[in-house]
Amino acid sequence: MRYSVSDVAEYGDLLVGPRIVDDGVRERMRDVLAEIRSGAFAQTLFADDAAGRPSFARLRAEGAARAEEIERVGKELRTLAGVEGLLGVG
Repeated sequence: MRYSVSDVAEYGDLLVGPRIVDDGVRERMRDVLAEIRSGAFAQTLFADDAAGRPSFARLRAEGAARAEEIERVGKELRTLAGVEGLLGVG
């Protein structure tokens, strides 16, 4: 899976990845999979759809706000690294 990333990305993954994806993350992923298998996820999805998708609209707006913040921080980091605006970056 790491064949398509840079050596720096691979090194970071190998060095700090286990600190990010730990047993707690794995357990939460198992919980979500159980919700999918039980049908609970689908029930929530269909209920939201039937109600006019209020939860979906809220989640979409929250995701857009997070993406804006991520891009703002990314631009700041690219500026600090001196690569903002180079070769289409930024």
